[in-house]
Order: sequence, then C-alpha cells, then structure tokens
Amino acid sequence: MCCGSPLPAAVKLGFAREFDCNLIELYGLTEGLITILQPEDFQRKIHSVGKPVLGADIRIIGDDEREVARGETGEIVGYGSLVMAGYHGLERANQEATWTDEAGRRWLRTGDLGRLDEEGFLYVVDRKKDMILSGGQNIYPADIEMVVRAHPSVAEVAVIGVPSDRWGETPLAVVVLQPGRTAAAAELLEWTNSRVGKQQRLSAVVWRDSLPRNPNGKVLKRELKREYLSNRDQGPSS
Repeated sequence: MCCGSPLPAAVKLGFAREFDCNLIELYGLTEGLITILQPEDFQRKIHSVGKPVLGADIRIIGDDEREVARGETGEIVGYGSLVMAGYHGLERANQEATWTDEAGRRWLRTGDLGRLDEEGFLYVVDRKKDMILSGGQNIYPADIEMVVRAHPSVAEVAVIGVPSDRWGETPLAVVVLQPGRTAAAAELLEWTNSRVGKQQRLSAVVWRDSLPRNPNGKVLKRELKREYLSNRDQGPSS
C-alpha cells in the first residue's frame, strides 16, 4: 500500500514489477476521508487515487462554492461515516473546514485540489495552498515537479510560488541533485522550460542539500518560501 504523498507512476509500476505483488493506492486525511485504488484498476488508472470507500462520497467544488463538472479541477470535499464531527473547541477551524451543500449537508474540505473522471475516479492535482497564481493563471506545482524530476541529475524537487512584480507570483524550483551528479542551474532551467507550458515556466532554479520535511516525510513548502523571502529581504551578502 502507498499513501501519505504522491508516488510517481514509474515508481508504482516498478515496485509492483520488482516485487511481483499488487499495490494499493490510498488517499486520505486524519479527519476521516479515504479513497482506494484497487489492484484490478491499478494499470488503467495508474495516476488516480481511486474511489471513496463504502459509505463515503466526494465532490469537487470551485471557487464559487458550486460543484464543478467532471474533469474540471477544484477543491476535494468529502462526506461519510468516517469523517470527524469537528475539531474540539475550535469553532473557527470547523467553519473553515466545512462546505455545506444545497441540502444542508456538511462536507469536509480537504484543502486539496483534484478532479473526477467519468467513472468517478479521483485524481489529486495539488495542495490548494500551494497553487501559484501567475498573471491570472492557476499553476499547479506538481505538474512542473513531474517534469523537473524526469531530469537524470535531479533527485528531489519542490516548486514554490515567489513574488513577481510583473506576474504577482512566479514558479521557482528548489532542487536536490542525485549523489555524484552535477548540473548548471541555467541548463536545468532551460531544459524544464522547454517542456512545460508558457505560463508554467520557471523563473529560477536553486540548489539545496535536502528538502525540509515534517515527521511524516512531507515537504514543508512554507519553510522554503519563508527561507526565500528571508534571503531576498536580506539582500546579497557582503
């Protein structure tokens, strides 16, 4: 079973082949929402995280708080018997975590962006708070990270939105190189920008020995943003 963070399709396929086993993809929150990609759907829906477990339901809502059409991206909300009743003593947090449908039913906001296909399979796009708004366009860092990660010198990458006088925000890639490999930032920048859409082009590439993570192994992009802003405010060192 794989869960906790997106796993590249090549890794999932390679794992199942190498160990001659079935792999189950799971998406969920501590607050209770769970979807499962069963082994029988693994090959044909390799990029999906499956469907909700029995007794649960999911919807995708837009910025206008209305449900979007199949195939369109929006925030994932969930409903079911496993979803929490609420955060104890935190009414404001409960309000922020709740979406109410036309029938008055309360759904859990996940804070994740995703889409549903025609068969009801869920595809997680990115964290809503990580989305970059550049020149009025929504840019999903995960799409760019998938491209950068394909470079043979790249071990890990995190794309963050940084301030831009022209665009409001612009993507920047924080990259950890493979052991023993070298690359020029300008070369990786050009390589990536030739493979992404015009609005997705990186403004810069910066190197790091490692990416900051929480105890569960998830990359802490807020720390990378804080570090970037701090370095920018300090200006060049003397």
